[in-house]
Amino acid sequence: MTLLTEQIAACLGEGREGGSLNNRTMNKKMRIVLFNTFYYPKLVGGAEVSVQLLAEELVRNGHEVYVFTIGKKEEIARINGVIVIRFVSKNISSVYDNKKHGFLATTAWLLLDSLNPFYHFRLSYLLKRIQPDVVHTNNVMGFSPAIWLTIKRLHLPLVHTMRDYYLLCHKCNMFNGTRNCDGICKSCKLTHLPKKWLLDKPDVLVGVSKFTVKKHQEQIDAGPSSHFEVIYNAVKLPVAPKSEKSQQTLTIGYMGRIAKDKGVEYLAAEIQQLIQVVPASSFELLLAGDGPQEYISYLTRQLKGVNCRFLGKVKPADFYKQVQLTIVPSVWNEPFGRVVIESFSYGVPVCMAARGGLTELHDDRVSWLFNMDDAHALSSILTDIINDRSELHEKGQHAKDYAAKFSVSENARQYTELYSSLNK
Repeated sequence: MTLLTEQIAACLGEGREGGSLNNRTMNKKMRIVLFNTFYYPKLVGGAEVSVQLLAEELVRNGHEVYVFTIGKKEEIARINGVIVIRFVSKNISSVYDNKKHGFLATTAWLLLDSLNPFYHFRLSYLLKRIQPDVVHTNNVMGFSPAIWLTIKRLHLPLVHTMRDYYLLCHKCNMFNGTRNCDGICKSCKLTHLPKKWLLDKPDVLVGVSKFTVKKHQEQIDAGPSSHFEVIYNAVKLPVAPKSEKSQQTLTIGYMGRIAKDKGVEYLAAEIQQLIQVVPASSFELLLAGDGPQEYISYLTRQLKGVNCRFLGKVKPADFYKQVQLTIVPSVWNEPFGRVVIESFSYGVPVCMAARGGLTELHDDRVSWLFNMDDAHALSSILTDIINDRSELHEKGQHAKDYAAKFSVSENARQYTELYSSLNK
């Protein structure tokens, strides 16, 4: 046995009886295996946060939870009660390192990632050893959807959550650099084909929004027996009371990747339009998140004359206590939009683009929705807010209550019910 296999055996206990699946589910306590490309402390995007919140809440509810993920080396650790098992990437390079390669090497990596058989024997052994009641895959880049074959050959119930567009687009965002893709483009068709053959393997395909489900249903033929569900992502609600921010200068915030598909260039253009109609001293713009320094320098030039600051990566609690309004100007079709609910949870209203799953998070009581195709739609809303803060204050009063619908406990309850339904 390898060191990792020995560690798994020790963790489970040599000779330990796993208990029959039916006995465990009758007692309402399950053994659950989650897959995700990355896991804490490797946080790349919202998927890692969502999977960690779910895993730890399942543990608090008495379930036994394992997370299979990619790491720099093979290892096992217990993090907040979750047993985390890291694998070395079995491709020509590791997705963990995120190194850039030439065209041929990248193409080879993507093709292998679409149908990678090299995890089969290790996963098969570990899953037989763990005897999970259900396997729940999330982001599988780095593992490949081929792991579904291994899981189903063991006759295990399988749930897959579509947290991005990886099954359709190897860039995961269906965005070509300037606009959203209407369908699967030529460069993605080759990598999509092997994935398409495997789409009948999950018992349930879960979307993090109705938009995500519809997008996949439009592009794939998953078969008449395919079962789709919608379970929105969860946000950990802060325990700190909402602070009143009544300063004269309106503080506008943006949190997310500093990238073109996130709409920061659109935001900069709208802010420039805003200072044509209101005094530049009437508001401040704070941008939080990582991005290439040359791109940040470019945006700084675009925001000349604006009172703005790039904060880099900051904790949500430290960011939202500074802002009175959050802008989410995403150009790409966000599958969900975690930052929206996160902002609400701190009592901060949101002005968001009518793109992707964001439209499902909009509520007139707590947010504004703008069409990016309408000239100066965002700047018009901001002008009204600056001239009259009453609506901003009113929406802020309802924001935290609205966010409570996306609690971690509710998210775990929905997934637990789904897992249990597959074991009946």
